[in-house]
This record gives sequence, structure tokens and C-alpha cells, in this order.
Amino acid sequence: MSAVKVFAFDGLVPRLSPTLLGDNFAQVAENVKLYSRELRYWRGPLLAYNTPGTNYKTIYRLYNPAGASAFLVWGTEVDVVPGPLADNSEGRIYFTGSGGPKKTNYALATTGSAPFPVTSYEMGVPKPAGAPAATVTTPGSGTAETRAYVFTYINTFGSVQEEGPPSDPVSVTVSPTGAVVTIDTFPALPGGSYNLTHRRIYRTVVGASTVSYQFVAEIAIGAISFADNLTTAQLGEVMSTLGWDPPPSDLAGLVALPGGALAGFSGNTVYFSEPYYPHAWPSAYAISLPVGRVVGLGVIGSSVAVMTDRVPYLIHGGVPGNMYTERVQLEEPCLSKSTIAMDEDGVIYASPNGLVMLASGARGLVTKNLFTSVEWQALNPGTMKAAVLQGRYFGLFPDVVPAKAMILSRDDPPALSYISLSATAMHVDARNARLFYADSATGDIFSLDSDESNPLQFEWRSKRWQFPQAQTFSLLRVDAEFDQLVDASAYNQAAAEAAAANAAAYGSPLLGAFNETPLNVFDLNGSTLRNPPTFASSRTVQVVIYGEGAVVANLNLSSMDPIRIPPFKVREMEIGIFGNIHVRSLALATTIEELRQI
Repeated sequence: MSAVKVFAFDGLVPRLSPTLLGDNFAQVAENVKLYSRELRYWRGPLLAYNTPGTNYKTIYRLYNPAGASAFLVWGTEVDVVPGPLADNSEGRIYFTGSGGPKKTNYALATTGSAPFPVTSYEMGVPKPAGAPAATVTTPGSGTAETRAYVFTYINTFGSVQEEGPPSDPVSVTVSPTGAVVTIDTFPALPGGSYNLTHRRIYRTVVGASTVSYQFVAEIAIGAISFADNLTTAQLGEVMSTLGWDPPPSDLAGLVALPGGALAGFSGNTVYFSEPYYPHAWPSAYAISLPVGRVVGLGVIGSSVAVMTDRVPYLIHGGVPGNMYTERVQLEEPCLSKSTIAMDEDGVIYASPNGLVMLASGARGLVTKNLFTSVEWQALNPGTMKAAVLQGRYFGLFPDVVPAKAMILSRDDPPALSYISLSATAMHVDARNARLFYADSATGDIFSLDSDESNPLQFEWRSKRWQFPQAQTFSLLRVDAEFDQLVDASAYNQAAAEAAAANAAAYGSPLLGAFNETPLNVFDLNGSTLRNPPTFASSRTVQVVIYGEGAVVANLNLSSMDPIRIPPFKVREMEIGIFGNIHVRSLALATTIEELRQI
């Protein structure tokens, strides 16, 4: 072999020996984008929000109708979904994992001092603890009848009123014409943050073949009684909330279905909300699984993917109360809920053998060609936190030193790489296709891949070439975006000068004595301080050649012109490329003619 060319760069294949890798695959691929088959840099992170604490396990960006946003943070693993009702004014969300199931909106979450959310309510509306009293206070006339009365609680959540299940009934016998029945002695209000504002009273109406509860009145929660003198013809709608229980207090893994229902789990049972009524979770909709403990949920189309500690299941049907279960024939248990991520293509989670994909057209290990179980388990994958952005699975390892995240493109073949990421939580903001993370040291929230002035330094290290006899190379040519090479010293000097000028001016009498400054010098309501640019990092590209594991050449490149390599002879060679400009290819040869031919 007298020449080597590396192009169409690809990622890692940990299951293969470095010698058996293809010519375009890597032993090391850190901080490098491979999706164009070039080596491209990741832009640096930008600070998005200074948090008041550290060690957040969940972050979420919540918007208000005007487009303003706030970051919500929790110290536990929390699952958040937007409300299924049309919401143009409040920014309602529902979440599990922070105590019992809860709900909040932008105003409740952000009124007060950070950390947010400041205020939240219990997700459900409780059943009253007992029946009220019903007393005939004005006797009537006519044929006596027996009525039953119940009442429900109303929770006011922003502009939405949510009604809970009925109380136990109380019966009274009354002659209906002209009678007045007083409903009072309501049971004590439940503990918890419910914002209960009203009660609704219903009474039974006997039809030809049915008995139903119809609306009598709505009274304020502070009212102690109500006098019912309505005729049957004056009653309102039939009560619809029978069986609308609140969710289990330990509901977890909240997800949203396209048909307006939410789903969560408790133990080995999956629960569903009434479509478009996220506070109501009828027990009749619950589905218990026969094998395995539920670890987490995902959504594939209108189906719910259920990951257990044994096998995955799919619950099909789309409409709660009319759904059926399919056991997926994959003996791939889910290691932890935090490894589950989903997008329009399906659900991915970590098993002991690799990453598992559940989608409409694919079910199985997506990393079987990359990892054996030995390499995979060495990563301690159960500790991963997952997110999917633009078809790429980000698997954050918060406990690894140095901290990093695995990035897997699900295209065929998948490109596997890593990125330096010291974080405790991640969140994908779908509005602007940004991935945010909470920094491990400070807790502050950063936007990944956002600072063009400070791209991350990447490292890509080739396979190990083995030659039948000692080999030498004299020339190196790198095809790269050399116009991206920038000396940032002048730029950074300007930034430092602006910062120094502001520091000197701040706190001094900026305008001098009254009326000493001429007109038209400063903007009205403006500032005398300068806007300093952010500091920038210099751009470089470097090639390091390793022979038998030792560095035999270390070369800095500044153009596409071939450069001479210091003489060396090796039987084993690896090539490392370091930098923060885009690199398209690299070639080694012994003569200019050989270099021109490859």
C-alpha cells in the first residue's frame, strides 16, 4: 500500500476490532457531526437560563400565548405533557413524578420567585368523602316519590372547570308538587391543592326503563345549603361524570395520545384518562398486564408502547375502553424509564443488549451491528437519560467521567458518536428544534449547538491500518473548509476592550453635571454602555499520525496544499483528526503522483 485516503467519514462500531473496521469508520468520534459524511463541528452551548439551584433531574420549557417562555425544573424524574384541550391563552400542562399527579399553567407556574413551577394543582378532582343531608323543609302534594341526591366537586383550573365523580347518594321521600328539599351538611373538603370552587347537585329522575341523575344547581364551595324546589321539567343535563375517578396517587410515566387521552401506569396496570378530560381516569379503562412490571410508556401512532422489566407490549385501539393488548415477541426488558425516548418514527429504549426500537414497521435491536452485550453493558446504560432530536437519539450518561452523551442516528447505517455533555437533565423544545440541558456543576440551562463563535473541538480517530511490511508516507493533503480558519485574537481583544470600558464607566457619573452634556449625544432611554461581543475561540485543524501506538507526526494544516511529513516507518498506523472546521477527506502518499491519483 503506497497511499491511503479517508473520506465519507462514519462513526463508531465498538463491537469490532480497530483493525477490522472499514476505512471510513472510527475508533474515536467525539464532538463531531457525521450526518453529511464529513467531519463537522458542533457549535458551542449558549446560556439560556440561570437557575437558582443545582442537580435538576427534569427541565421543561413552558410557553405563554404571547410567545414568552419559562423553564420549569424539578429535582426528580418528571414526565410532562401539554393539555389536550385547545389552549390559546394559558399554557396548560399535566405531569407526574413530583409527588402525586399534578397540573399547572403558565400563570400558576411563574407567579412568584424561581424555581418554577411555583404553584400546581392535583391533577384529578376528588370524590366527596360522604353523602350530604337531604331534608324536606316544605311538604308538597301529589303522589310521593323517592329521590336520591348526589353532588360533585368543581375544580377551576384557569379558564377550565373540571368536574369530579359524584358523592355517595342520600335518599328522601317527597310529594313533588310544591315541595322544597334542602341539601346541606356537606362533608369536609379534602386535603390537597385542588382549587375547588363549586359544587354541583344532581337528583334522580325515573324514566320508562332507566334512572338517571340530572342537574339541579351549581353552588359556590362556601355555600352551606341549597333549597331544591325544581320540577322535573326544570332539571338540566344528565350527569356525565359517574366513574370519573382521579388518577392513582402513584401514577407515573405520563404520555399523551393523539385522540385526546392521557396514559400513565401504576404497578403493572396502565391507566387512561377520559379523552379531552385529563382530570378524569375511569377505572373501567385500566388494563393490567399479565407479565412483567411496567417501567415506562411511549406512543406509536395511536398505540401505547408499554416497556416492562420482561417484554414490551403494545396497547392498540386509540379509544380508552375499546383497546386490546399485544405482547411483542422480544425478550428485551427496559432498564429504566429515563432511557425511553420517542418521536414520529416510534419509541427507543435501553435493554441489557442495546437500544430497542418499537415502530410500525420495525421491532428489534437497532444497535446489534454496533455493540455486543459486553460493550453495551460496560456503558452502564440503565443510568442513561434520553431524548430524540431530528431523528437522533441522545443518550446522556450523567455519572460518567468525563461526562458525555451518545448520539445515534437511526438512518441505515447508523452513525454512532459521542459529545462532551456534563448535564443532569435534557429537554427538546419542539417549537424551535433545540435541545436544552441542565449543567451538572451550576444547574444553569444551556442550549446545545448554538454558539457559532465557539465551536466544540472534535476528535476523529481512524481504524488501525496494518501493513505487511514497514510503510512510510511523505505527503499529506486534507480537503477542508480552510476559509473557516479564523484567528480570534483581534475579535477577543475588541470584546475585552468593550468589557473594560463598561467596567470603568459603570458607577461613575455617566453624563457629568446636569446640563453639561450636549443634546443629541445619547439615545432617549438609551445607555452609555457598549454592547460587548461574546469571546470567540480560534479555529484549527490538526492531524496526528500514530505508529505502533506512539505519535510519529503532529501536523497543523492551513490550506489544501500537500505538506511534507517528517520521515517515519510503521507497520501499524492510525490517523487522528482534531479541529473545529469542516473536513471532507484526508490522503497520505509517498509521492505527488500517488497523491494526485487518489
